[in-house]
Amino acid sequence: MRLRCFRAILIGCLLLLLFASNDAVLGVREPKAAPPGTSSLTFVFDTTGSMNDDLIQVQDGARKILDTVLTQREKLIYNYIYVPFHDPRVGPVFTTTDSSAFQRHLSSVHVVGGGDCPEMTLSG
Repeated sequence: MRLRCFRAILIGCLLLLLFASNDAVLGVREPKAAPPGTSSLTFVFDTTGSMNDDLIQVQDGARKILDTVLTQREKLIYNYIYVPFHDPRVGPVFTTTDSSAFQRHLSSVHVVGGGDCPEMTLSG
């Protein structure tokens, strides 16, 4: 079970690296420039049916990361981005500067489908 959760987080991180540099692909459009020295906190979740047993652990891990970020004295996070990965699609992207709205959105994520095509993340 831990291996599957680790795999899911690893896949999410790889997807983040793949797509984070291309805002047009993600559909992320900032309404204004972020203050200097701030960053975005982005989570990419595999929301296919194969993640059904692991979604709660992934959400708990994301919540712990978010809680850690929010308790820091310096507020270095400007916005929060959630990207669902659902073979073979990515998105729609959820972007907000409101940490409470982001927490609510992460809690509402659910898995659907799956089993309809090979894992795209493993195809290179």
